[in-house]
Amino acid sequence: MSNRDDARASSPGSLDTLFATPEWFAIWSAAFGSKSYNVWRPTDPKRDLAIPYCRQLVRIGGLSLPIVRGASNDYSPRYDVLGGDHSSIDPDEILRELEVSCMDFYGVSEQSRLLKGFERYGDRELIQRDLFESTSFVDCTLDWDSYWASRGKNLRSNLLSIEKKLHDSRVEILRLSEWEDIDPLRDTIYEVEASGWKGRGGTAIIQNERVKAFYDELLRDFSRRGLLRLFLLKIDGEFVAFELNTLYRGTLSALKGGFRESHSRLSPGQYLRYRFLRGAFGEPQVMFYDMLGPASETKTRWATGSETLLTVRAFRRSLTGLLFRARFVAGPRIKAYLGKAAAHSKPA
Repeated sequence: MSNRDDARASSPGSLDTLFATPEWFAIWSAAFGSKSYNVWRPTDPKRDLAIPYCRQLVRIGGLSLPIVRGASNDYSPRYDVLGGDHSSIDPDEILRELEVSCMDFYGVSEQSRLLKGFERYGDRELIQRDLFESTSFVDCTLDWDSYWASRGKNLRSNLLSIEKKLHDSRVEILRLSEWEDIDPLRDTIYEVEASGWKGRGGTAIIQNERVKAFYDELLRDFSRRGLLRLFLLKIDGEFVAFELNTLYRGTLSALKGGFRESHSRLSPGQYLRYRFLRGAFGEPQVMFYDMLGPASETKTRWATGSETLLTVRAFRRSLTGLLFRARFVAGPRIKAYLGKAAAHSKPA
């Protein structure tokens, strides 16, 4: 039975995510976790639940207080707990056992096991929910022709213009999933990504050893597990754009992309997306193309829907818990209020 025959999902967050699997956290923790990484598990061995976290310190009012944060960073598209346990999650128990007064998690779907487990526990005074970012996605179970006809005129006209410009060029679209095919092109995609603003800004993969180690292992391990799709665009024999995706339980997720700035007039990243997305609509195992966050005007042009990801915090019933609550809840509200008051007090 294909994913499209399963119960209809409303968004990528309605499905199990690759970014809450032991395989993902093993790669992430090796690159970024260092000594601060650990996993909390309930004392009941029958419970299939694990919460990967990192321990850090936060300065509040001159005090340096320990906090537990979900094992995630800028390279984590989504966060959720591990396991198939759908019962309640007692935040007070976790805080007490970890000897901290606050824990926070970023990039949490409203459909996540973490948030639903907290909500089943029932004590909502302990929990704070804030907007983290919005993500854009495409429903790939639709008919392609109908989907494309529903896109905005500017997007469709732009792609038509690109195809006309490429009419006399030799254009190749590569769809790679095997390690033997991907490995020889690793340096190429890293070089393409660093050829533009990321390279100038010092944020390209090859400019950070830990980030490069993360992507090296991700490419190696996930391709061997059949979880990767690397799409590349070649024009007249030269690689000019790529997009690295994971494919897991119905969701094609856009992890990383880049293009050569020398070919920017052709919008090669957008053209590559057009070509491989059209093929994804015909794949039974693809339900959603998740462009991940944050949402942008460009992504919105492609999207059929959006999803809200949250920051979820839990506070302990203690004096230090109150300090954290003041820092993360009351503090931003007071700052926002003072900002509005200052704006209103300015002379017209």
